[in-house]
Amino acid sequence: MNTNKQNFNIFKEYIIENSLFTKRQFSIILKGLNKIDFQENISSGAYYRQIKQCRRKIIRILYSIIMLEYIEAIDPQTLDMLNRVSTQLDIMLQESHSDTESTKLNDVIHMLSAITERLCIL
Repeated sequence: MNTNKQNFNIFKEYIIENSLFTKRQFSIILKGLNKIDFQENISSGAYYRQIKQCRRKIIRILYSIIMLEYIEAIDPQTLDMLNRVSTQLDIMLQESHSDTESTKLNDVIHMLSAITERLCIL
């Protein structure tokens, strides 16, 4: 497995652990975005029900962000900051320096944790 894919997998696990999505839902979202037919051990009805649940959850998260920003529970610049963080994470995770990969990935995860804590005003 190449280092970039391995880094993404470790990072993906961290994100899923701290998100509202399960591993299966995350997998379904990725497959839906990439227009990949489902090949899991579930019926097509169950798969499309899960797609609908994921879509509903994403919409609720967006409404939650709007509400939290409106009541000033999160920093008004949260969306801009998250976009910048996402861009930086993409760059950092794509760089390949095998001797420092583990340390760098831990630094990225620590930085993400610190930023998300700082964005929450409550």
